Amino acid sequence: MVNKTKRTEVSDFCFACGSEQHVSVENRQLELMVRGEPVSVSVEVSVCPSCKAEVVADGSDPSQLAYEVYRERNRLLLPEQIIAIRKRYCLSQKAMALLIGMGEVTINRYERGALQDATHDSMIRAFDNPRFVLDALERRGKLLSSSQYSKALRRAKQLAGQSNRVAAVPKPWTNGLGAIVAKAKGAQDLIERSGSTWGLAAGQRLTA
Repeated sequence: MVNKTKRTEVSDFCFACGSEQHVSVENRQLELMVRGEPVSVSVEVSVCPSCKAEVVADGSDPSQLAYEVYRERNRLLLPEQIIAIRKRYCLSQKAMALLIGMGEVTINRYERGALQDATHDSMIRAFDNPRFVLDALERRGKLLSSSQYSKALRRAKQLAGQSNRVAAVPKPWTNGLGAIVAKAKGAQDLIERSGSTWGLAAGQRLTA
């Protein structure tokens, strides 16, 4: 489905008929089907008045625009996010493919904009967790070159260590929390024992 709205006219060269023309630039709302789902995207199209040739004005690919909408809607990783996850562990496309169990060509296609399915997305997304990478290196690291293995192992250990430090609660803080809880409980017991002094009926508890 295509909705057209004429916007303006500009002077441009039409490569179809090989002449300078006052082409009209239209904003069109295209509805494309992506894996069974309708996806609407907005594009600017230059239309030659002479030969009627149509060209996307900014050179964008409507299918890629639709993929972007589909990824956002289904919470799939963007190509740049896949690249970032791979580079986070100093992995080549081939090394990452070997650890995950995919083909190198598949990783290359996803990084260049091909649309991954939900299963492959989950497999790649798991590599954002350094502990998962450490496990993959233990199981399949022998498939990598010694250099790639060493770099990935060192980086994964470093990231896993940082994660542990962030997740760990400082011991003095937990001890202090225990003391606060104990004092609060003692205060509540005291209130219950002398409710009349505090203007409370015996057994009545304070509420927030």
